[in-house]
Amino acid sequence: MATIKKLHVLSRNPDNYMQETRSDIPKFLRNYDPDLHPFRDARNYKLALNATKLERVFAKPFIASLVHGESISSMARHPEKLNFIFSGTYEGQLTLWDTSLRQQMWKVQAHNSHIWSITADCQGETFFTVGHDKAIKRWSCSSIAQASDRLDIFKGAGSANYLSEPIDTWLCDHCCAAGGSQEQLGEERGGAASCDHDNSLILYDIRAKDVKKLKMKLRLNDICWNPTESFVLSAASDDYNSYTFDVRMMDSERRILTIHQGHTSAVTCLDYSPTGRELVSGSFDRSIRIFRVDEGRSRDVYHGKRMHKVTSVMFSADDKFIYSGSADHNIRIWKSRASEKMGLMNARETSAINLSTQLRETFKDMPEIRRIARHRHVPKSIKAAAKEHHLIRTSRARKEANVRLHSAKGVVVGETSLQKPVFGLQDEQDPDPHTEGKELQKLLKFGAGAKKRIKKRKEVDAAAKAHKEKETEKKKLKRLQAAQVAASSELKNKSKKPTKKRKSGRKES
Repeated sequence: MATIKKLHVLSRNPDNYMQETRSDIPKFLRNYDPDLHPFRDARNYKLALNATKLERVFAKPFIASLVHGESISSMARHPEKLNFIFSGTYEGQLTLWDTSLRQQMWKVQAHNSHIWSITADCQGETFFTVGHDKAIKRWSCSSIAQASDRLDIFKGAGSANYLSEPIDTWLCDHCCAAGGSQEQLGEERGGAASCDHDNSLILYDIRAKDVKKLKMKLRLNDICWNPTESFVLSAASDDYNSYTFDVRMMDSERRILTIHQGHTSAVTCLDYSPTGRELVSGSFDRSIRIFRVDEGRSRDVYHGKRMHKVTSVMFSADDKFIYSGSADHNIRIWKSRASEKMGLMNARETSAINLSTQLRETFKDMPEIRRIARHRHVPKSIKAAAKEHHLIRTSRARKEANVRLHSAKGVVVGETSLQKPVFGLQDEQDPDPHTEGKELQKLLKFGAGAKKRIKKRKEVDAAAKAHKEKETEKKKLKRLQAAQVAASSELKNKSKKPTKKRKSGRKES
C-alpha cells in the first residue's frame, strides 16, 4: 500500500498586504526585534571599523619625562607607594621620584660607579642596591620617607643627612648583579635564577641544592619571573629576541614556550606587568615593545626622536604606565595602552568605550580591521633593519629546505625554531662539543658576513653620495656657463647698436 505524503502549501492572505481602496494606508510587514535586524552584522562591522580607526587616531602614549644628570642604569618600584619609583645612574646616584608630580623627592650618591640593580625586600621595609664598586648596600624606606618629607617645617638644613646613609654595607671580591625571584609561589618556592657572561641561564633549587645550567648561543642580558605563574621565566638575549621558558621542562625540547620577536638590535631589559599577562622589553634599537605572554608579535611599539639606547624598563604597580630609562639621561613615562583616556569618565563614556572594545574584539580577525590595528609607524633605521633580517631568515629557510630535499631518507637536517637558540643543558650525560663548535663557527661566520654587508652598504652609500655631489656640481657649472654666455651675448648686442650723432647747435658759416 502506497504511503500518503504530507504536502506543505504556501498561502498568503491578501488582506495582510493589499489595500482595500486607493486611499488606504499602505501595509508594510516589519520586524522590530533588534536581534533579528537584517543588517545587524554589517552595522556592527562598520562600528568596529570606525572604533579601530579612532583608536589609532587617539594613540598618544607619551606622558612625560624625568630628567637626570647621567644615563639611567636601573629602576625599581617603591615597595609601599604607588606613584614613587627609584632610579640609579651610571655615576652611582640613587634618586626617589614622585611620578604624579614629576618631581625629585630624594637624592644621594649611593655608589662610586654605576648601579647595577635596585631591589626591595618582601616586607617592604628596606631595599638593596648593587653597584659596580663591588658593594651591596641596604637602605631603610622609613628613613628615606622622613628625609624626603617636605612638610616638616622644623627640619633645618643638614639635619636629615644621617637619614641618607645606608643601614648596612657589604663589600664583595667580584662585581656582580643578581637577578631572580624573591618569593616563589606553590611548588616552586625556594627557587632562583641568574644569567652570566658565559651565555648561560642558571636555575637554583635552594631546597634540593640543585643547579641547572642552560647554555644559550648568545648572551642573556636580563631575566624576569612571571608574578602570577611561578614556573614561567623570561630572558632578554643578544640575538634580538626574548624567550619565555617553562622551568619544569628544562630537560626537554619544549622548554621554550614563546619567542618574542620584533627588535632589530640586542634586547637589554624586560619586565612583567603585575597581572602576568604582558611583557615589556627595551632594546638598543631605541624602542620598547609590549608583548602578550603567549604571542611572538608585539602588541605595540613605542619610540621617540630623542630617545637613545634603552637600558631599563618597568611596569607600574597598577599596570597603567610603563617607565623606560635610556642613555639620553631621561626616564620616560608611557601609557601601557596608547589610546586609553586618562582621568575621570562618566557612565556614558565608560559604556561607549566598553562597547567599542567589545566590537573590536569581535571583528579583530577581519582583514581590514586587523591591518589597521597592527600597523605602526617606526623609524627608518628599524624598518630597514627589519627588511634585512627578513631577507636573512628567508634565505636560511630556503637553504635548509634545499638541503632537506636533497638529503637521504631518515637524515635529520636542521633544527626547529625552538632548538636553534639553545645548545642544551651543560649537566647532560652526553654533551656534544663537535656540534657546539660547529654552531660557534656558524655564528662567527654570520658575524663576519654581517660586518662585510655593513661595510659594503656604507661603501655603496658613500659612492651614491659622491655621485650625487658630482651631479650637483655639474649642474652648478652648467648654470654658471649659461649665465656667462647670456651676459656676453648681452654685451655684444649693446656694442652692435649704432650710436646716434648729436646735432650741434652751431650753424655752418
